[in-house]
Amino acid sequence: GNIQDVECNGGSNGSLSVMVTGGTPPYTYEWSNMATTPSINGLVAGSYTVVVTDANDCITSQFYTLTEPEEMTVSGQITEIACNGTATGAINLTVEGGTPGYSFAWSNGATTSTITDLSAADYTVTVTDASDCEKIETVTLMSPDALTGTITTNAPISCDGGSDGSVTAAGMGGSGPYRYDWSTGSKMATLTGLEAATYTVTITDANDCETVGSVTLMAPAA
Repeated sequence: GNIQDVECNGGSNGSLSVMVTGGTPPYTYEWSNMATTPSINGLVAGSYTVVVTDANDCITSQFYTLTEPEEMTVSGQITEIACNGTATGAINLTVEGGTPGYSFAWSNGATTSTITDLSAADYTVTVTDASDCEKIETVTLMSPDALTGTITTNAPISCDGGSDGSVTAAGMGGSGPYRYDWSTGSKMATLTGLEAATYTVTITDANDCETVGSVTLMAPAA
């Protein structure tokens, strides 16, 4: 007989064909799936038995097993987007099962298992194995909130020539915790003992995203 196993996991394109010699033709065929022809197709993976009877009611039987490949699974290692509005994400796919020899067709036109320089969006990939079986997966890359900052004046300069001003910077959005780098060299969120001047701070989050702000302290007129 001839056996054609199922090409894709869960598919139904298997086929079986039995060839009979000897006995006295014509032969009749009784398959376990109720078919009565020497060849059967459109079969799922499983076990099949055929009983062949010749013109003299002599009987022989044959047992067949159709197999299918393992289910194709697709998993992805994601590099998240570091800073809001940037294209720093990446997706690295791993494929198992099916019939090795995989090809990739991404919604952004890429054809490799790894795609990089990605912005926030949904990315759909069609993975095709060597038997033209397909698996479709969608991966969503998220972007963190935009990093922003505020500078609050805690205490204004009380008199002309004074140095008792104080300001505090606070990071928001992005990915905390935040670092503060002032134009004075301080790395504290709050500055004290300030004279009349402009003070600039660079706020950096855990992903090294940055935002810059400044505040000007004025002394009252003499």
